Amino acid sequence: GCIPTKALIGSVEVVHKLKLADSFGVHIEAMTFDWEEIQQRKEKIVNKLTSGVEFLLNKNGVKIIRGLATFDSNKKVSVKYENGKEELFETNNIIVATGSEPLEPEMFKVDHRNVLNSTDALNLSKLPKSMVIVGSGAIGLEFATIFAKLGVEVDIIEMLPDIAPEIHDRKIARTLALSLKKCGIKIHTAEKVESVETDGDGVVIKTDKGNNYEAEKALIAIGRAIKNRLLKESGAEFDGHFVKVNDKMETSIKGIYAVGDITGGPLLAHKAEFEGIVAADSIAGKDNKRELFRNIPACIFTIPPVATCGYTEDDAKKDGIEVKIGEFNYSANGKALAMGESTGFCKVVTEKNSGKIIGVQMLGEGADIMISEASVLIKEGVNAEEFSHIIHPHPTIGEIFMESVHDSIDESIHKFKIKR
Repeated sequence: GCIPTKALIGSVEVVHKLKLADSFGVHIEAMTFDWEEIQQRKEKIVNKLTSGVEFLLNKNGVKIIRGLATFDSNKKVSVKYENGKEELFETNNIIVATGSEPLEPEMFKVDHRNVLNSTDALNLSKLPKSMVIVGSGAIGLEFATIFAKLGVEVDIIEMLPDIAPEIHDRKIARTLALSLKKCGIKIHTAEKVESVETDGDGVVIKTDKGNNYEAEKALIAIGRAIKNRLLKESGAEFDGHFVKVNDKMETSIKGIYAVGDITGGPLLAHKAEFEGIVAADSIAGKDNKRELFRNIPACIFTIPPVATCGYTEDDAKKDGIEVKIGEFNYSANGKALAMGESTGFCKVVTEKNSGKIIGVQMLGEGADIMISEASVLIKEGVNAEEFSHIIHPHPTIGEIFMESVHDSIDESIHKFKIKR
């Protein structure tokens, strides 16, 4: 749901801006939206991209075969078509990219009507009046943003102490939580779901704290289940649910490669895409290798968005790395103030001895864009002193990242520090 959710977020961002119109001196008498038209826009975008990818595949001589695949042997794949016919394909190399699907433990009673998974939530024909979302990872938080901004009463239940647990930064999590609460989202952390019950009118979720949460719909967003059937059949070695691969993305069986969610690490489309390139390069005899999971940037497309790459402060300390931290607030940036987007901050983690930038976490407008610059610096091992000689245009949101790096070496011009 990468593109579908972003299409919905695109519409929601317009609603968000219009609600702020008065503060810009722009007065709108009435603002309405049409959920059906928002959904139609989403479908149009998805169809355009899907047909575009199919066009590129065809133009590059890639044959698309639609059916259920099973391994006949290590180098043979049998495909069963919808009409019942089967065909055998033999090849020297196979790349498996079967991905994942929404995790639906039985206790949550996902019925795709009242209790939904993320796919169901994407395709709702009408907005519910209320929704309880179980799980506060990227999927749960993005849907919470979409629905709350469109007037749905949203509760989030998270069993861990903070939301956005994959970010591993408490300050980011708590600042984001405050931002979400301002748009009406109710957040319940350190609370575990014990039962889910449905009736004709909606859903009741009971937790270990004795609370009952009632809503018209519930969204279960507690993770993804790896689709590993095909590789299990091949006899490849596994580590739990994930297949073992080397740096070239090759499994324990020569000539069989695996990429994406099935290989473990963060379940991200851009990770899968890069691993696909590595596997293809390996087959073609080119030199390439997979990236450290830690150095893969990740974003949560809330309003404002969150982005991270590399070490967090806590993770670095757990690995015994002495660090220096640089921070800069959006509220001190001219462009952010001009845009009316002063919520958030950027945090840069540097290795104390070398000054190398080893991690960046951001919350705020444009964080999803700025993290790309950060990922290059982390990958290349650039130190903060070297970076301080790079000029950033003014006035831009990018200066927030620049000032954060400068702050890590005590050279931020636009940040007041009390000398001790």
